[in-house]
Amino acid sequence: MNRWFGASACMIIFALTCAQSLAVTVRTVAGSGEFGIRDGAAPQATFMMPAGVAFDREGNLLVADAAANRIREISKGGDVRTMAGSGSSAGAGLWLRGGYLDGPAASAQFDHPTGLAVDREGNVYVADTFNHCIRRIDRSATVTTYAGSTQPGNTDGPRLSARFQRPTGISVDGRGDVFVADPGTGLRKISRAGNVSTIERPSGSENLALGVSTYDTAAGPVIFVAERFGLSVLQADGSVEHFRGGVAMDFDVAAPKFAADTLRLIEARKPLGFPVSLTALNEHTVAFVDPRTNTVRVLETTAHTLRILGGQPIEDASGDSGGFRDGPAIDSLFNAPIGIAHDGRGELFVADSGNRRIRALTGIDYRGAVAPSQGLLDADSGTRSDYHIAYIGNSAVWYNTGWNDSIEAYIENKLNSDHALRARNVRVIAMSGNEKLAATSQYSAWLARAGAVQLVVLNLNIANLIWSFGNGQVETMPPLEVWTKRLTAELSALRAELNRRGVPLVVVTTPGPVPLDLAESAYTALSVDLGNYMERGEPIQNAMDEAVRRSGAPLIELSPAFLDYEKKPDHAALFGGDDYHFSKTGRAVVGQAVGEALEKLAPWSTAP
Repeated sequence: MNRWFGASACMIIFALTCAQSLAVTVRTVAGSGEFGIRDGAAPQATFMMPAGVAFDREGNLLVADAAANRIREISKGGDVRTMAGSGSSAGAGLWLRGGYLDGPAASAQFDHPTGLAVDREGNVYVADTFNHCIRRIDRSATVTTYAGSTQPGNTDGPRLSARFQRPTGISVDGRGDVFVADPGTGLRKISRAGNVSTIERPSGSENLALGVSTYDTAAGPVIFVAERFGLSVLQADGSVEHFRGGVAMDFDVAAPKFAADTLRLIEARKPLGFPVSLTALNEHTVAFVDPRTNTVRVLETTAHTLRILGGQPIEDASGDSGGFRDGPAIDSLFNAPIGIAHDGRGELFVADSGNRRIRALTGIDYRGAVAPSQGLLDADSGTRSDYHIAYIGNSAVWYNTGWNDSIEAYIENKLNSDHALRARNVRVIAMSGNEKLAATSQYSAWLARAGAVQLVVLNLNIANLIWSFGNGQVETMPPLEVWTKRLTAELSALRAELNRRGVPLVVVTTPGPVPLDLAESAYTALSVDLGNYMERGEPIQNAMDEAVRRSGAPLIELSPAFLDYEKKPDHAALFGGDDYHFSKTGRAVVGQAVGEALEKLAPWSTAP
């Protein structure tokens, strides 16, 4: 037995009871969890954002390290090496700047490679997402552009003149035809003869194809397609089944576009989840990863059964289900898994992007089913007493949280543990602000005029700026020097108004998942072009902080605390997997950091 595949000695039925489900285990194959591109022994090797995974003909596991712009190889002997790609640092974010260059593998350049596939000759196909093309690494370790170019588009035709838009998933069937999940266009096929075509899919599916996997049959390939809100199965006979995804599936659907189309529901209203990458186990069974709920799932399309093999089944859980834990599958935790492959012997291998590790699920019996119990958070509210602090912000500061793990609770507990403040009985109240800063400022001033609070803490993030100055789009924001002056003026006016009422103002700025760490927004990154946000996010964040400083309001800047935490080997998700809303861990980081900063600032001792 080799030392990292670890084939299980027996197969125990995977059924509904907790004791039997312990037969399935999750283990780490490679990656220490630290951020980097270190090669070497698998346990000490480091990744930046492992995305696509695929096995080559020799049984080595290939990894598309998307944020590092490299293709890595984990040998059967347990060593990691860089197979192709290069690049340099892009700044403070946890990603490297991409490029585009064909040639020898060691000097070739990629830009966020996401999907991998290997044909029978051993050629490796790469979905080079931000370069909008398909690359190929041949047996001589030479990288070429196989289809498309760096110019995005949806043109069919000869492969080198065809155009793609952010290809993310890729699969090769036994005949050598390449299938591409192209979110900007749909499902594409590159025939062995070199022609690109777009494959029509059922009326219930969205155009956003995120992942694809094929299974060869005598009649032709069965094609499984992961979509923005579901999963489609294209049978060899031309019939199509669509399994609706999301949090709850609905029976009220429109008539199918094609007579052969059918829409399938899984066990009444049981959620399918949010599939992004998948691997076909046979013509009726597909395993997939769901980075929005941090789970590994298996769908049987004939019996319509769905099982959660790894991770916690807290549907659309705003990151609260994310984390890192090996061991029994029922207790395991994943963090933004976005790639999956199987070894042909029943084991599943997962690119756990947020944990920067490659994980394996072993001991699976695909005949059973398991669904660990689901826990729901009950909303609770804090009490109000002597010294009232209004913690005001958009939904990031209150969404999907109970009191005990809220930002406000962490701040309150920290301040009340301070001997100098204990007698004042601090109470921190979550206040629902508006996305637009002007409305939030008016609300803050009203609270001060009413004498309801003694301190206002205003939490700002990039969403406030986008909605205040860009009508909801970062692309429509005015020039940086324009909106920063408006932000400074707005905060200066609010600070002056609060000062007249004897109420100090403190501003907290919190980062978003992009450009901090792409794994924090893995689901969106597969279907939306985040390149503009990656390049503009850091300057916008820095400019926001500087504009706050110019207003004279004390600033608590949390980007450094978030970056330090993200670099920890065993970090959990800080965001909800799709936007700027915090996970349970993220709320803890914010609350503890703000509490410590307020202790040092002591605004209550110098109230205006």
